Amino acid sequence: MAKRGGSRKGKPNKSTQDIKKLLDERVDFGIVIDKLMELVNGVQVQKVNGGQIRIYTDKPDSFAAKILLEYRFGKAPQPTDFHLPEGKRLIIEDEA
Repeated sequence: MAKRGGSRKGKPNKSTQDIKKLLDERVDFGIVIDKLMELVNGVQVQKVNGGQIRIYTDKPDSFAAKILLEYRFGKAPQPTDFHLPEGKRLIIEDEA
């Protein structure tokens, strides 16, 4: 098989290594996870409008749930191919 460009499978990403190290040193991820869990479960909101206090529970945040799932299980594999209707073919012309 011909050699192709791009990063090799299993090779660590050195460009983000320093950022990850800095985050690990300065961020308490236990608190981050707790806050995400609050969003996933829905949070109580207190708003003041014209002197009246309104308290309600905000709906669960689906994006926070997605972040937690990706943190725990990793991102879902992205499809690299797609299915065309029966009898159709995808033709890619070389522009060279």
